[in-house]
Amino acid sequence: MEARLEQEERKPTNPEKGRERKLTRSEKERTPTRSELTRAAKAEKKANPLREAKAHLKYVRISPRKVQVVLDLIRGKEVELAGAILKHTPKSASLPLLKLLKSAQANSKENHSMDPDNLYVAQCFVTPGPILKRMRPVSKGRGFRILKRTSHVTIVLKERELES
Repeated sequence: MEARLEQEERKPTNPEKGRERKLTRSEKERTPTRSELTRAAKAEKKANPLREAKAHLKYVRISPRKVQVVLDLIRGKEVELAGAILKHTPKSASLPLLKLLKSAQANSKENHSMDPDNLYVAQCFVTPGPILKRMRPVSKGRGFRILKRTSHVTIVLKERELES
C-alpha cells in the first residue's frame, strides 16, 4: 500500500513527456519586483559615499558637434577652472555650458550638500536632439534642405577624494 502511494506521488505532471517536471530558474529563485529594485537602489545610493550632482540642458539650438569641442576642454577639470575656461572660450556653446555648469554646482550644494571646493567635472556629454528641417530656395524652382540641429547636454559633478 505504501509503495503504491509513493508511485502516485512520483507521477509525471506532463503525461506527454513521461517524466517529472523540473522547476524553471524563475520558479526556483523568485525575481524581485520593480518596487523592490527601486527601494534597493535608493538604499544603495544613500549608503554610497560617492555622490554626484547632475544638470541637463535640453533642446539647445547648437549642433552637437560644436558643443562636443567645448565639452572636451572641461572634462575632468575642477569646477572653478572649468568655469574660467568656459568664460574665456570664444565659442557659441560656451555661454549655455557655463550656465549649465553653474546649475550643476548649485544642485550639488543644495541637493547633495557637497563641498564646492572639491568638485570636478566627472562626466560631460552631448546627445543629438530633434533636427529642425527647413528649405532654402535655389534655382529652377528647386529647394535645398537645411538641417538645424539641436543638442541635449549633461554635466555630472563629483567630489574629489581627499588624500590623507
